[in-house]
Amino acid sequence: KATVIQAYVSDHTGQLCSIYDNDKSQPLTTVIEGRQFSNRNILLLKHLLQKETWKDENGQESAESSYDCFMETLTYNLNIACPNIRKQISKKRKPQIYDYELKLKRDSFLKAKETYTLTGSEQNKIDANIKKKEYDLHLKHLRKQRAADFIKDSDNKSKAMWKLINKERSNNNCGNELYKLNVNGRTIENPATITDHLNSFFVNIANDSLATLKRPDVEVPHTLDDSILGSLFFWPTDNKEVSKIIKTMKTKHSAGPDELSPAIVKTCEEELVQPLVNIINKSLEQGIFPSKLKLA
Repeated sequence: KATVIQAYVSDHTGQLCSIYDNDKSQPLTTVIEGRQFSNRNILLLKHLLQKETWKDENGQESAESSYDCFMETLTYNLNIACPNIRKQISKKRKPQIYDYELKLKRDSFLKAKETYTLTGSEQNKIDANIKKKEYDLHLKHLRKQRAADFIKDSDNKSKAMWKLINKERSNNNCGNELYKLNVNGRTIENPATITDHLNSFFVNIANDSLATLKRPDVEVPHTLDDSILGSLFFWPTDNKEVSKIIKTMKTKHSAGPDELSPAIVKTCEEELVQPLVNIINKSLEQGIFPSKLKLA
């Protein structure tokens, strides 16, 4: 079904096409899977971690294996307290920017445009353009007022401002996603493979470019002192220092691949501080950083 509609802010009409699908076998709603980090679930996670002795993690010799055991224990308790659930996402309706004065100006503009279309008079064209400008300015004023009210009524002003900015940026996004990449005549479509190739390219491009350059025949004098001016020593950390760092973290609910947000870490500080101290000290002693934390 197709209908012709008025665009209101343009001098062109639009066409609205509706497709009716009688196949009801596929749901039309969006379903995503994720953990449920409610206050009750986080407190349950804290209670479960209180019962952990971290024997497997403490018994490991390397920082790598200690971190792996730590994450296995933590993930096991996360699956119990905050299991992955499938939840239905409903699309929120955008608030309408509308008032009675805007309706009057819109109707006046449409009437003037129809008059110009029928008569073709230059004066009617000027009148239609004036009314369209009045309508556009009033609509712009309402949008500014709505944004100002949204920021004013928000508890977090900075977050509200960035939400408006990101919304405008997403509306203007042209959708230039990279779906394919041609590498030496071979087409790559896997997003992970494309990412790995781009990371490898930008990491090695400097050395590869320098290798192709010819060295000048002029001998450059060596001016740097090769002697070691000093040494760097790390003292082992303790529970007090790690607890102090955790307490200074901002209480954010966003998490990385390990699914641990700063809010969860701060809530379970007493339960997590000891295994974290053991992993950090092993890492400093052995000079090894857990590979699962090395993410590009």
